[in-house]
Amino acid sequence: QHAVALDVHLVVAVHQDVRDVAVLEQRFQRSEAEQLVEDVDDLRGDLSLIKLRLFSPAGEIIFSTDKAEIGTVNTKPYFRDRVARGQVYSKVVREGGRSAEGTTVVQTVVETYVPLMHRGVFEGAVETYFDISSSRNAIDTLNRQTAWVLWIFAGCMILGILLALHT
Repeated sequence: QHAVALDVHLVVAVHQDVRDVAVLEQRFQRSEAEQLVEDVDDLRGDLSLIKLRLFSPAGEIIFSTDKAEIGTVNTKPYFRDRVARGQVYSKVVREGGRSAEGTTVVQTVVETYVPLMHRGVFEGAVETYFDISSSRNAIDTLNRQTAWVLWIFAGCMILGILLALHT
């Protein structure tokens, strides 16, 4: 949920007056793309943002923090069947796992697609990858500690029951 909120915030902050993907495409072909790259770079450190992409309604990448991806079309079923129909798609991918697009990730990430809808019409999507490795590791540590506490508590309860039955 946090990643979705950040995605929406990114879209609103960067393109608050844009409702047309054609306008977005024109902006990214001009100098505004360079300004967006600078803005995204500023956010990378603050928000653990790894990657940001903007998609046209056809699934074409019209902006990416990895310039080599621009022009690539996402034809995966989750994009066509969920995102293009206005549904948010989010997936946690563990280190060494595969993203929704099939690439191997080197850290634990949350990959999120937020559709850009205007009056019920799909006008594109924003995709982000956030590094959640430290948060995930903290949760895993907390789960292990909680499990140990429960096992110790259960052992003490069983020992207490056995002592009560023995006397």
